[in-house]
Amino acid sequence: MNRGSGVPPFRRPEVRSDALIRLICLPHGGGGASAYHDWAAHLPPEIELLAYHPPGRGPRRSEAAHEDMASAVAALLAALGPYLDRPIALFGHSVGAAIAVAAAQALEAGGRAALLRVFASGHAAPTQSPRPGAANATMAHLATDDALWAQVAELGLTAELAAADAALREIALPAIRADFKISELWRPDATPPLRAPLSVLAGADDPIAPAASMAGWDAFASAPVERLIFPGGHFFTQSARDDVLDALARRQISLQ
Repeated sequence: MNRGSGVPPFRRPEVRSDALIRLICLPHGGGGASAYHDWAAHLPPEIELLAYHPPGRGPRRSEAAHEDMASAVAALLAALGPYLDRPIALFGHSVGAAIAVAAAQALEAGGRAALLRVFASGHAAPTQSPRPGAANATMAHLATDDALWAQVAELGLTAELAAADAALREIALPAIRADFKISELWRPDATPPLRAPLSVLAGADDPIAPAASMAGWDAFASAPVERLIFPGGHFFTQSARDDVLDALARRQISLQ
């Protein structure tokens, strides 16, 4: 039985009690709230950042990682409950982008929140199958440990740590595999389309979610989808962080 670790599911780098908007950030595959540890300081004071820490990693490593979209979204919505007292925007990178869109669909269906905008970053539109860049059209979550770790390292995630600490692999792989499984097996219904504006972000040199793979997101939104391209690979949210945050702050994360 997964009893839970008692660790809060959100990290609030800066508690902003007077903030008008909450920006909910969901991490990349295998990642946690630390992916956004320095974002809050670069956002306007009217925006409070809440970084989600999914189970199965870091301080929540004792909890089982979610392996399907339904359970991942249900857990996120349950955690969000206390924070829906003001408008929110959702930002997700990689598998976090898919979860953000699925959660937005659920929030709109339930009328549970004022959802201002959804940012889907570094994730090909789910209508594209197989996933761009997948060798021999295989799914990464079914790969051997060696093959999966090699793919993760090629994307720039944990590459240096992988070379320095073999034990890291045994800790990180289960959550990474679970997140790939969520992303690769998600077969969403695009109807009804999102009422909230949808922006998709891509790295110009991203090998698994290139800009061309974003076109299918149009089916998920009732309004035209905005496409934002940044320099860098899959983790352009780190290498081009300032540009990404500037784009977020200038988009419709507002009450107007």
